[in-house]
Amino acid sequence: MKYSLILFFCVIFQINLMSQNYWKEFEDFNTAISKFSSNNSSLIIAGNLDTLMFSNDDGVSFQNVYNNLPPFGEGVGILSLLIANDNSIYASIRLNGVYKSTDNGSTWIKKHNEGMAFNLIQSQNGEIYFYTLSGKIFRSDDNGENFNQIGSSITGLLEYSNESFVSDSKGNLFLLFHNYINSKFGVLLSTDKGNNWDEVWVTNLQELPTSIFIDKNDKIYFSLYSYSSNSGMLYFSENLGNSWEVKEFEEFPSKVLTNSMGYLFVATYNGILFTKSINDNLIELNDGLEISSIYAMQITDSDIIYLSGKDDEDNYKTYYSTNPTSAPDPQNIISNFDLSQNYPNPFNPTTVIEYTIPNLETLHATSQMQNVTLKVFDLLGREVATLVNEQKKPGNYQVQFDASNLSSGLYIYKIQAGSFSQGRKMIFLK
Repeated sequence: MKYSLILFFCVIFQINLMSQNYWKEFEDFNTAISKFSSNNSSLIIAGNLDTLMFSNDDGVSFQNVYNNLPPFGEGVGILSLLIANDNSIYASIRLNGVYKSTDNGSTWIKKHNEGMAFNLIQSQNGEIYFYTLSGKIFRSDDNGENFNQIGSSITGLLEYSNESFVSDSKGNLFLLFHNYINSKFGVLLSTDKGNNWDEVWVTNLQELPTSIFIDKNDKIYFSLYSYSSNSGMLYFSENLGNSWEVKEFEEFPSKVLTNSMGYLFVATYNGILFTKSINDNLIELNDGLEISSIYAMQITDSDIIYLSGKDDEDNYKTYYSTNPTSAPDPQNIISNFDLSQNYPNPFNPTTVIEYTIPNLETLHATSQMQNVTLKVFDLLGREVATLVNEQKKPGNYQVQFDASNLSSGLYIYKIQAGSFSQGRKMIFLK
C-alpha cells in the first residue's frame, strides 16, 4: 500500500509537470495590443481606443495613463512608444504629435508637432530619434525637449513596422527601408548620429522587411518574408553589417528579440519560434498559447516576455511568460531516423527492436506527428507481424517482438515513416 501511494503521487506530480504551460494568458487585457515599451521595471502598453496602460512594478499592476492626450477618433492612434533611460515616457500620436510625460503618464506635454512620427528610440548616448512617413529623421540632444531634423530625407522608411529603427551600444544607428519605386530593400547604417547613411545590406528581390533588433552584444538581427521562396528569413551580423548569415523558416515573421541570456524569440503569424543559440534549430514554443497571429512582443529587463495577437476566432489576447529558463533545449531536437539492430540476436522467442523518429524535415524543427509502421517479413517477402502502425511524436522508442508462433529462420523487420524506409535482418532460433 505504501509503495502504491508513492507511485500514485509520483504519477500525479509528473502529470502536473507535463501540463505546465510556458505561456499564461494576461487576462487584464482583452483588447488589441499594438505597442509595448519597457525599461528597467517600467512597462507601457498601447491598445485600441483610449487604452494606454503603464506599470512601474514589472506588470504586477497597471493604470490607464491616457490622460490629457488627444481623444481617439478617426485616424487617431498611437504610432510609437518609448520609455527613456531617465524613465520619461514618449508617445507619438497619429495626426497630433510627439508627447512626453515625466510623471509616469499622469500628465503629458507636446514636444513636437509631427503627426506621423514612427519608431521612437533612444541611443546608448542618450539621443532620442524618430522618423516620419516622408523620410525625415529627427533627433533630440536634450532629453526630448527639442527635436531637429538631421541629414537628408530617406525614401522608403517603413510605416507598417514599429521595429525598424535601432541603436547599438556605441550609438551606431540601423534602419530598415523598402523603396517600392525601384523595388529596393535593405539595411542602412549611420555612424554619426544619423547625419549620413550607408547601405550595409540591399536586395532587389520580392521581400518584405518586418523588424530589426540589436542584442546586448551588438549582434544585429533583421527579419523579412520572401515572396519568391514563400519563407521567413532571419539575417544576423556581428560586424556592423559587413557580412551576414541567414536562417530560413516557414512562417511569416513579425518581430525578433533576445532576452538577457541570449535566447532568441521570433514572433510569427503562426506562433513563437525559439532557440537558445542562433546556431541551433528554431523550434516552436506555443504551449499554452491560443493565439496564432502575433502582432506585438516585448521582453523586459527582468526577462518577462509579453506578446499579443489574435486567436482563430479573431479574439484579441495577451500572454506572458516569467520563466525563460524553462524553454526547451534545441540541442535535444532529434534530427535523424534510426532503426537499431534487435537484441538479443539470435533470439528465442522474444527480442527488442529500438527505433528513433526525428522532427519532420521542414525549414524549422518542430515536434510534429508522423505515421510510423514497423513490420516483420519472412524471406519470401510475406508479412508475418505488424509491430507498429500509428502516429508517433519525435523520440526514441522500443517494441518487443514475440516469434513463438513462427518457425526458426531468418526474418526481416522494416520501418516506414514518410519517405524514410529501413530494414534489418534478425535470426530466430528455437
